[in-house]
Amino acid sequence: MAPNHHHEYEPFRQEPTPKPRDHGSYEMITRLENSPADNVAVIPQSKEPASWTLELATLALSILSFAYQVAILIWVMDKPYHEFWKVPLSINAVISILTTASKASQLHAVCEAIGQVKWIDFKAAPRLLGQFDLYDATSRGPQGAIQFIAQVKWGLATVGAFVVLSALAVDSFTQQIIELKSQDVITPDQSAVFGFTQDYDTGLDQTALNTYNTDIPSRDPGIQGAILRGIYNIQSPDEFKCAGACSWNTTYRSLGFSSTCKDIKETAEAKKACSTEGFTIFCNYTTPSNVSFSTEYVFTDSATTLLVAVNSTFLEDFTYHLNTDRRAPANFLQAAVFQSNSAERSNFNDPGIEAENITECALSFSLHEYSNITASGSQLNFVHETRKLEPGWLPPMGQRNVIFNESEIRLTDPPFIVNIYDFLSAIYFFQSNVFTSHIISGNAIQGKDTNRVGTGAAFVNNDVPTVFTALAKSMTDYLRSLSKGPNVKTGHGARVDSVVFVRIR
Repeated sequence: MAPNHHHEYEPFRQEPTPKPRDHGSYEMITRLENSPADNVAVIPQSKEPASWTLELATLALSILSFAYQVAILIWVMDKPYHEFWKVPLSINAVISILTTASKASQLHAVCEAIGQVKWIDFKAAPRLLGQFDLYDATSRGPQGAIQFIAQVKWGLATVGAFVVLSALAVDSFTQQIIELKSQDVITPDQSAVFGFTQDYDTGLDQTALNTYNTDIPSRDPGIQGAILRGIYNIQSPDEFKCAGACSWNTTYRSLGFSSTCKDIKETAEAKKACSTEGFTIFCNYTTPSNVSFSTEYVFTDSATTLLVAVNSTFLEDFTYHLNTDRRAPANFLQAAVFQSNSAERSNFNDPGIEAENITECALSFSLHEYSNITASGSQLNFVHETRKLEPGWLPPMGQRNVIFNESEIRLTDPPFIVNIYDFLSAIYFFQSNVFTSHIISGNAIQGKDTNRVGTGAAFVNNDVPTVFTALAKSMTDYLRSLSKGPNVKTGHGARVDSVVFVRIR
């Protein structure tokens, strides 16, 4: 080979020129063949075991940091966050710190190892001088690692290059591994109370006069108030006890009331019988449920505009046939509402009265089923189903309890007990002038019995089925009222707390 001409691919040649080192070892002097004396490259030998202390320490720190992360995640997994994590820093911050420490210490050890592998590779086989810089670039960051993987034959240093690249994704994946998710936790709580009832018995009994028509002062004022609140749609919030959010996982079956209504205008109009007395036309009506009422009309002078009537069949049967083994109908009240309001279509100048609406409604004892009950603040929610009861059994002489639903529908349904005197008192109230009504527009005769306001104002220009639905609801709510119900029972539920849990993805 010509002097002063050096080929790029010519291998290094080692000369055994010993040179003392600090630790009693020697460094090998490698010269390029036929090169000037000043063109000398110094290649240190592999580190001795004692010189790897720092790298081993950083590698151990990386492993410990990672193990600590795993231990923390296992400890808090699926547990209440605020109950199990008392560290001032958030769990995400702690995991991020440990991840950074693990990654940094790991990269330090890996980069040092790549630097040593560089010398081993150059000693083992001829290599391009340009690859020398690639080894150094690999230990400095991901860009050099990518170039190294693409341009240098794969070996042990390639593993280190992949480790350097994988460090880029560590932070992103660490942020996604923890999720703080709120979840409802249910804890039994005796202060969570829902009211229901299976009886209606205020203790009412026969009077000293041995009559079944009890004295007015002894009658239940609560049911009367509930009737009037329902008729006039005076709504009250549901009564329950709950501090915050609560739930009841039990289905409660409660005694209550329900109503059904139907339009009987055509039937009633077809069967009405009218007669004239002087200037007054009287028309008598009888509904399919045997409710009778009479309207009156005076040409250009006065006319019945609204009338509410009820029947008393049950009272008559009970009074005169108490000693027989008979059934008490769950459907205990029939009412008829006649509406002929002074609206645009009304024409009181026609002979007789053209009724706008005649509606017949029935009020019944019924079974009310409450399930999926939840409460939040002052709002109570539940699934509500109503079923009609079969006729009950009237009590024999000397007893006062009417028993409904005695294993007749489903064995899971409880028997409902109603005091016969409370039963009768409610019917008496419906029959009284407080409830029944006959409103005459025009020159009604003052003091005449047919001019009774009663609850008629509640039905003027109102939908009759809606009024009776509100009436039944109000009476039902009274029976199971925690503060007013005469025989209320309590069902205890659970407190629902929103708790933050740690989820590991």
